Amino acid sequence: MKEQIAQTQHWLRRVQRSGENTKRVWLFTLSALAMLLVISLWFLYVSFTMPRIGGERLVPAEDGEASFFGVMKEGARVMAKEFWGELQGAREGLGNIREKVEGGIRNYSN
Repeated sequence: MKEQIAQTQHWLRRVQRSGENTKRVWLFTLSALAMLLVISLWFLYVSFTMPRIGGERLVPAEDGEASFFGVMKEGARVMAKEFWGELQGAREGLGNIREKVEGGIRNYSN
């Protein structure tokens, strides 16, 4: 691990001392990779969340015709339910991360 860090630092210093054209090439390459990573993660997120959003059907109004406000109210209810479900999932995920970090700190300090 220390050897990899030393190699990375050596590579970074070599790039810093190089010419402007080399720096531009590395800037372009690393920026493109970062954009690709962010866009890929975004597509992954959308593909996991989109099927769940449309999973619940709206209830029609009693008279058989859906009123504008009835549809908006039901849509807001569905969105709020999804939001709180996602928030609860994020809270559980953060709790798991916190437990792992605390466990790692305890193991490291012993």
